[in-house]
Amino acid sequence: FVLPTDEAVPVALRGMKLGQTVSNIRSKGYFVEGNEQRLAELEALGFIWDSKEFVFRQQVLPALRWYQAAFGHLDVPQAFVLPTDEAVPVALRGMKLGQTVSNIRSKGYFVEGNEQRLAELEALGFIWDSKEFVFRQQVLPALRWYQAAFGHLDVPQAFVLPTDE
Repeated sequence: FVLPTDEAVPVALRGMKLGQTVSNIRSKGYFVEGNEQRLAELEALGFIWDSKEFVFRQQVLPALRWYQAAFGHLDVPQAFVLPTDEAVPVALRGMKLGQTVSNIRSKGYFVEGNEQRLAELEALGFIWDSKEFVFRQQVLPALRWYQAAFGHLDVPQAFVLPTDE
């Protein structure tokens, strides 16, 4: 990410590769190795040393909690994007939560090698296997309902369960 050239950015900073600089500070200790004063200044600013931890705590967990409150479960569809309206906290608006959940499920993002984050997702009720969740929470109960209502399970293909409408 390169700082944009506009009037809000001081002339001396325009074009600075801040993202690369921050990456070098985090991974290689540039500017701070052996310099306690600079390290203290970054700490005082609230410098984020672990971006993955920050994103997990400040975006992923709050977004999952929002979704769970809104929908009653954590079986987030892959295409789900958090709304951009005022019902969603500003920092989460437009977040591709479905893609994030898919990456956690299939690639271990945020949890690989991190038992604490894994335990937090488990405690939240994270759905690791969407097919298993849908089968247990929807398919089996719907079949049981149908069988109780009609006495058999020869469900016509066009059959749709009734709604409140």
